[in-house]
Amino acid sequence: MKKLVLLATLSFTTIAGAQEYPQTGRIGPAYIGGMEYWPFDDAIPGSPYPDRVLWSYGEGSDLAKKCMLQGNQLLVSWLKDDNHPVTKALKEYKEIGGTADFFMWTNDYSKAPAQAARGMRKSHVWWWSGSGSDTSGWLKFESTVSPDGTCSNPKPEQIVSYLESRYSLFAAAPSENIQDSNRQEIAEPGFLNRIQNFFNSSGSAR
Repeated sequence: MKKLVLLATLSFTTIAGAQEYPQTGRIGPAYIGGMEYWPFDDAIPGSPYPDRVLWSYGEGSDLAKKCMLQGNQLLVSWLKDDNHPVTKALKEYKEIGGTADFFMWTNDYSKAPAQAARGMRKSHVWWWSGSGSDTSGWLKFESTVSPDGTCSNPKPEQIVSYLESRYSLFAAAPSENIQDSNRQEIAEPGFLNRIQNFFNSSGSAR
């Protein structure tokens, strides 16, 4: 009986622990590939990049891990909702050749109040590519922990606006420069018309 209780306890602990780890892999129209921490420290002035960047979830401070998990749970919840604006924008972004691969990133200023007072990195989603190609790379999901422990995550409206601002890059990109793995077969009739209408309305607004 004691053995059964012990096994049940261990199983529950394992399951509970698994739920407290950021989710990665294919989720909805996107893919979450990994995570990184930038631990700022007033005792070590300057940017943590590249030598002090941490590349494993468990390496972060407790506050940074909490913020990383919170941001991950937010993003996953959006990606699992087909009607969420972020999911819809990502689907359209992929249809014209953009990447929907995310990399979680948390700035940790819990040990850097002086650096934070001079300005912290903002919480937002932005595109990065080591090759410089507009049709590859990662969407960095950048969260920030303030010295008081406050966690700030990217807002849905910022993500949607950012993706829409990049539509024109793919409208002008030669088809041979768009990775087949990124390009999605257009699922909705009239998608290209909607893209054209978007640019027309943007032009008239200017």
